[in-house]
Amino acid sequence: LLLLTLVGVGVYFAVPRGNKVEVYSDTVPVELEIGDNKYSMDNKQLVISLGENSYQYRASALVDGKEVVLGGDISFANSKKQILRLNYSLYSKQAVTNALCETFSGSCPFSSKNINITYLENHQWAVVVIDTPSLGRAKAVLQTIDGRWEVSDGPATNIETGGYYPGSVEEALNEV
Repeated sequence: LLLLTLVGVGVYFAVPRGNKVEVYSDTVPVELEIGDNKYSMDNKQLVISLGENSYQYRASALVDGKEVVLGGDISFANSKKQILRLNYSLYSKQAVTNALCETFSGSCPFSSKNINITYLENHQWAVVVIDTPSLGRAKAVLQTIDGRWEVSDGPATNIETGGYYPGSVEEALNEV
């Protein structure tokens, strides 16, 4: 009986237990790739069992009629359960406009139809061009911090480059 117990305990620890990732999205449908596996999310929640300890993921959905692709890493090195939150509403023109309008006292002098957004650095940065009769042409730089947009520079200031931003952001500022 002792030998049988020891064998059972050994098998329990030798057999790899499943890693789980819980995926939440604020929009559907989402096309999700984790490693070599592909999933179509038609619901806002998906639970997936995985075997290995680390994966790369790529998730795509349409926001304002344009494809937004989010990506990153999932690691089970410290935990057998991971949570992946896909916050696509953050990438709507309205969300970026709201963040920009918070910098103005009083009413906002433009709407989401007056902006053009370029997302950079895995959608962690945005360069925005605002074009309105009241403001003329203005630029702004935003960064995601704690799941929301924070205005780093602009639109009512002269944006200085020269090492203040990641290279891709500086390049986009010089092109627009």
